[in-house]
Amino acid sequence: MRLAVGICLLAAACGLAGPVFAQDGAPPAPSAPLRILPGAPPAAGPEIRIDWQVTNRFRLFRHEADFNRLAAAMRGRGVLEAEQLLAVETDGRGWAAPLLGRLCLDAAGEVPATCERDGARESYLAPPDHRVAVTLAGAPQGATCAWSFEDGLAAGRGFAGPCAETVRIPVAFGRPTLATVDVTGSDGETVRAATEIAVRDLLIAGLGDSIAAGEGNPDKPVALDDEGFCFRRFISGAHREYFRPGRAGFKGNKTCESARAAAESGDWARLGARWLSPPCHRSLYGYQMRAALALAIDNPRIAVTFLPLACTGATIADGLFGAQRAREINCGRRDCAARVPAQL
Repeated sequence: MRLAVGICLLAAACGLAGPVFAQDGAPPAPSAPLRILPGAPPAAGPEIRIDWQVTNRFRLFRHEADFNRLAAAMRGRGVLEAEQLLAVETDGRGWAAPLLGRLCLDAAGEVPATCERDGARESYLAPPDHRVAVTLAGAPQGATCAWSFEDGLAAGRGFAGPCAETVRIPVAFGRPTLATVDVTGSDGETVRAATEIAVRDLLIAGLGDSIAAGEGNPDKPVALDDEGFCFRRFISGAHREYFRPGRAGFKGNKTCESARAAAESGDWARLGARWLSPPCHRSLYGYQMRAALALAIDNPRIAVTFLPLACTGATIADGLFGAQRAREINCGRRDCAARVPAQL
């Protein structure tokens, strides 16, 4: 009898016997199955999958909103079309000017050792982690998700909430993080999906001499007034003096008797063009910067650490391998150094 009972229980457990009901004749409540989905499901079929991307992945930007605005304008468009769209949004004043104080650069355009990005201070050249946004595609409407993230270094992290919500977490740089989610639908069925998150950080240095220096238009151009500014020729003649366009907001003496002194005054310099790097005339419009930015926009699973080193007027001897004279020494509220260190 014991053997028969044992065989019967084994058969029922293996699904070889008929259903076993309770004494009242009602079938027991079925347990929800747990199905395991691969990290990269096949394209065919509405399978649940985990998607992720690096947030604010052009690391020269301190604020994610700035990167998202440019990414939205440039994604799927050519450079000219994107620039025309951004010009309309800024009334032709240029999209770079508002970003000058919102970059991981000092007043002279040099990269600091650390930078506060989206509220967290981090090493610019060697970040310990990257922030990613994780979403779930294909989940049924109203489903709830239980997330877990394991990288083998620290205790696992877990989050629970509606599957429609985006999970934002930092992931360690240099090692993969395993993301797992249990999706529970309104019918009680639970489905599991998993994927590996591994961010690739590209360090891109912009350097060069002559036309390879990467100079672009000023990030903030000079605003001109309607009154003009006296300019005196050094050669003799009937028309030795004439007015050239003046800088809007300049309150100094605009006559030729004091033109030189006015041009050298701090007020005159303060109203000049603004650059990402005044000593080297680097700007966000330069082609080196734009190429690195486009790389970050088009590749959502990488981070781009851009190191601007190029300097206008550089030569191989003076600029690449040796120090060179600064193009401008006006760095806003203070003067820049008169010499720029070598790029290499």
